[in-house]
Amino acid sequence: GTKIITVMFAGVSTAAGADQQVQLGDSVGLETTGYTSHSTGFDGGSAFASSQLTTAAHLNNDAGATTVVDGWIIFTLQDSSTNTWVWHGFASASSTAQWMTTMGVKSLSAELTQLKILLSASTFDAGAVNISYSG
Repeated sequence: GTKIITVMFAGVSTAAGADQQVQLGDSVGLETTGYTSHSTGFDGGSAFASSQLTTAAHLNNDAGATTVVDGWIIFTLQDSSTNTWVWHGFASASSTAQWMTTMGVKSLSAELTQLKILLSASTFDAGAVNISYSG
């Protein structure tokens, strides 16, 4: 019955400046393919990194290992008959003048029952992640 999920990052830092990623899953397990996730990082007015990912929703963080990130990704159920989720998100690096944005779509094989927060490389070394959801 969930239709909106918000994943919030507060003061998150990684040992190697890795992308923050979220994978969606159903009763069969986490889905690791079939995502259409686009993310771009900006430094002032210029893009410093842009990427597409097919294994997870992601926030492109090429700002470096010491960058502290605050932001969110909001997932919205677009079509319950195909279990299709769309998302958009925004994050800023509090230690620099950089910010990241993301958007994408993913259809699941069944109703959403789980999600996983992970990194493209490295580990979280600071901050907090929180999740809220509503029907």
